[in-house]
Amino acid sequence: MVWKAFEHLENLEDIFVPLKKDRACNRFGFIKLSNVSDPLVWIEKIKDVRIEGAVIEVSLAKFDRFGKKIEPQKSVERVSVFSRLNT
Repeated sequence: MVWKAFEHLENLEDIFVPLKKDRACNRFGFIKLSNVSDPLVWIEKIKDVRIEGAVIEVSLAKFDRFGKKIEPQKSVERVSVFSRLNT
């Protein structure tokens, strides 16, 4: 059922749903995607997925598979062309 919810993603590699639950007794899981250059774009694509009508919450991994904390990517500050023209 979980695989079917994400099978439309062409770069889906793996899905893992542990038997345990989080502190609020909710189920959780992980999906692994290949060739992701901008994770925020994929979060937007995935956040509309529903499993048996339930809306899922999406976030980036905070730890790698070895338990090491993942440093968040630094976002590139984008400046509008129009703001540069006004200076």
